[in-house]
Amino acid sequence: MLNPVLALPLAFSALIAAQPSPSGAVAEMDPPPGMVLIKGGRTKIGTDFKDLKKLLEEHPTLHGNYSSFIAETPEHNVTVEDFFLMVNEVTNEQFEAFVKATGARAPRHWAEDQENEARDAFLREQGKAKRDAREAGEAPPPDKIFDPKEWWRVNWDKVEWTLKDDLRARPVTHIDYQDAKNYARWAGMRLITEFEYQRAVRGDGSQVYPWGDKWEDGKFAATNEMSRVKDVFPVGSFPDGASKEGVFDLAGNVWEWTSSSFEQYPGFKYKPMQVGKGGNKDVLDNPPNWNPDFRVLVGGSIQNSRFVARCTTRAGFDREQITNSLGFRCGATPTPGLDMSYTLLDEIPHSVRPVSPDEKVGTFQFVPTETVAMDRWSTKEGKATVPGYGLISGYDYVIFTPVEFVVGNSSTDVRNYSLREQLAPMGFLSTNQELAEPALPPGTYLVSFRGKGKTKHKRAAKPDEEPTGQEAGQEEEEEETGPELLADLIGLDTKLDNFVFTDMTGTPVAAMPTEVVDWGNPSKSTLAKVMKDLVIPGEKPKDEPTVIPQEWLEVRLFIPGHNSRKGFRSTLPLRFKDGALTGDWRM
Repeated sequence: MLNPVLALPLAFSALIAAQPSPSGAVAEMDPPPGMVLIKGGRTKIGTDFKDLKKLLEEHPTLHGNYSSFIAETPEHNVTVEDFFLMVNEVTNEQFEAFVKATGARAPRHWAEDQENEARDAFLREQGKAKRDAREAGEAPPPDKIFDPKEWWRVNWDKVEWTLKDDLRARPVTHIDYQDAKNYARWAGMRLITEFEYQRAVRGDGSQVYPWGDKWEDGKFAATNEMSRVKDVFPVGSFPDGASKEGVFDLAGNVWEWTSSSFEQYPGFKYKPMQVGKGGNKDVLDNPPNWNPDFRVLVGGSIQNSRFVARCTTRAGFDREQITNSLGFRCGATPTPGLDMSYTLLDEIPHSVRPVSPDEKVGTFQFVPTETVAMDRWSTKEGKATVPGYGLISGYDYVIFTPVEFVVGNSSTDVRNYSLREQLAPMGFLSTNQELAEPALPPGTYLVSFRGKGKTKHKRAAKPDEEPTGQEAGQEEEEEETGPELLADLIGLDTKLDNFVFTDMTGTPVAAMPTEVVDWGNPSKSTLAKVMKDLVIPGEKPKDEPTVIPQEWLEVRLFIPGHNSRKGFRSTLPLRFKDGALTGDWRM
């Protein structure tokens, strides 16, 4: 449970996980279900020291939490890019869809009845142990305390739970930071940053609540001024407190996880504050306890006062913290695939990332801002009645994130590099759809180009062989050799240009021929659905062939050359299981 006055260290976080979207790219882009567009702009962040002093002088009961309030300073401006934001805090029924789809850990309070049964069984067993000891003339064992959190940690995957109807439309609680992140990834979204949160509340202004600066108990938000309320409210219970975009409960009800680290704002300088006069003078001296491993919570909760529900409040929490007043809401970058690309990039082991033997090139860098993607959501009806509410039941995606450049200044250079170094890195492909050609299960794969021809190896001079016609330090002439390892592993046809797929263990698992390879002027990589005919010859020479139309997805690549404005162009063809590409995909 969080202290009603916020007796917690507050801190600043640099913007993490939320990456900027290209300006002006969102006007025509449909938001994910249950989200609205928040226009970006120059945003006032934090609290001015003079305004904070005035607040603390007017409300002496807040003095004990000086470390929390001083962490809001200094006030400064941050440019926040356009982003999508959920209109509500994630509800129990929204989180339930994720738990059922993935087998993730459910919140403990969903198994309240089972927890009570386990507690009763624990007490009965402890009582029996005491009785048995007395009957045996032995000292009874010491009393133990039933720990519900530990019980759930050990038993969550063995206990059957039922989400009660009265919880469905209420914000999900009893989840930690990783739980929230996992839901966001599954739903094709991400956690918001504290700067995005303040942008959603303030817009271009300086107000501290979504509706303005005035306050009326019980009208705009669920805080502890409503003293008789013990549980969080269903989302959207305070329509007067919604933002102009229609976002509910940005203040109060439950705290919300953000992806921001607990660090001080730029220019922060700690100093004690003297408030009051004469006999009422008080010196406040309690610095924040910054911790970059913690995450910023925003919004306050039903357990906190209206002063904590201001948009500038920053609570620093351990990422494993779980309480009955802590939930979250999701955000999304308008560019399709960008959030997922950053998420996946964190998951790719460094041991399998491509590295060039040329020290000037080093590790190849992926460029999420150049990602091409298509995605779609499935939804179902829910109990919550918030305008714009969306209960996601599934998310499908296909993304390709290219490398920063290819080595060389022509397509011939790239081919030769691929033959000399085995493969030329192109990027990574990730999808949760099953591929038919190449035959691959859902997953993330490094994609490389392998030009037609035999692998070229540098021929090492024999110990007793005198170099002829070469200067000292010059490389030996290359020669073609075999057998072809990739051909043996994945059936690669060395007479064709191919894309090679490598799994996250570093093992090549498939190849896909391509007929398009050239070098050209700068452009953007794109995705395109195309129809191709599969022609099956008749059983007899005179029989008409059978023509079966197939829908393919083409990744049309452009990757700049290492030292060139022009770049490598090629087409990566992909065929998914029948019907996978039908439906309402964003591209």
